Amino acid sequence: MGKHGPASRRTWNRESKTRYSNLTDQVRPPYSESGQTSGNQGLMTTTSSFWDRVQDELRTASGKARREAERAVRTGVLQMDLVSLRRDRRRAQADLGERALALWKAEKLEDLAGDSEALRLRTLVLSIEGLIAAKEKELRSIRSRVQGPGAAQPQ
Repeated sequence: MGKHGPASRRTWNRESKTRYSNLTDQVRPPYSESGQTSGNQGLMTTTSSFWDRVQDELRTASGKARREAERAVRTGVLQMDLVSLRRDRRRAQADLGERALALWKAEKLEDLAGDSEALRLRTLVLSIEGLIAAKEKELRSIRSRVQGPGAAQPQ
């Protein structure tokens, strides 16, 4: 056993009479493909390629994060649009119902099909329903691209 016991990571370099730990070992020179040492240039190439790989990984990660953030924002916007459109549709349906009730009370219910206000409200309801269907389809499309095939759809 040495001076520091068997658990010690420190060893003696007998040639230079200096101590070093396994963590601070002298760096072996990098080898080229032919097996010969390439000196400092090889070390710089290795370091350079390491940082190139780090930069590529960071670009990939930041690109993924950016796409996820864009997807999340788009999903949130679509959900808010759907809430707003559904509210507008309920309001238009209520107005249409009021118009029908007013015509009924005036005993002119047969005029409902030709009433310009009732036709305007009916057209508004139908156009809002078309917008809702388009937004829901886009939202399903975004969710299916993220989940991929075979994944369960969230409710």
